[in-house]
Amino acid sequence: MKSKGTILNFAVDVGVELLNCGAEIQRVEETMTRILSAYGCNDAEVSATPVNIIATVSDNSLPLTKSARIKYRDTNLYRLEQLNALSRRICETKPDILLARKQLAKIKEEKGSSALAQISAFAAVGLSYAIFFGGTAGDIVTALIAAAMTRILLYLLDRQRYNIFFKSILSATLIAFVTLIAEITGFSHNPESAMTGALMTLVPGIALTNCMRDFMAEDYLSGMSGLAEAILTAFGIAIGVSVMFFAKGAVL
Repeated sequence: MKSKGTILNFAVDVGVELLNCGAEIQRVEETMTRILSAYGCNDAEVSATPVNIIATVSDNSLPLTKSARIKYRDTNLYRLEQLNALSRRICETKPDILLARKQLAKIKEEKGSSALAQISAFAAVGLSYAIFFGGTAGDIVTALIAAAMTRILLYLLDRQRYNIFFKSILSATLIAFVTLIAEITGFSHNPESAMTGALMTLVPGIALTNCMRDFMAEDYLSGMSGLAEAILTAFGIAIGVSVMFFAKGAVL
């Protein structure tokens, strides 16, 4: 039987990966608690927020505490499903902790969707919403191009670890710029539809959903944190678009 410290470290590592993938707080806490319980740590206390995890277990009446700081978060539903499957296998079969850690490492090494697939997905979202908002053929193509360019920009910003606020500002500015150019050249006849369609790729839908779930679970601290992130994202989008509108007014 592995020491409780080893088990605690593993459970926290799983929790960190879950948060990195965009899991809601209740899922993270419940998963960690179930993993610890599966390995005999029935007195575990787990507290998680979008930016940190703290877990405590008792070892011979002495408390062992492990904390972790979450420095980067993204949305990766495929990896999230893999982590959920791993936690279910642990609860059902209780494999050796070293084997479970190897399976966790394998999940962490998986690359997920390719850059081309992500760019195509962004383009499809921009195109679809441009159609939904009544855009013409030129507006649809403009939204497609702007959304695809946005994913490329986000990829570059993610490599530099920019925070969500500045990523929202720069991405919204790029979308507004592409739409403005399309309008000036006469390619886009309904630029509002094109811009709105492309901007839908930046809307923090998952953050809003997770914070509402946290509020309903009475986890108000995590809910406020998620709501603040969503509001900052919305402000960033508004600022980015406003910059281009002011630039358009100054030039034209």
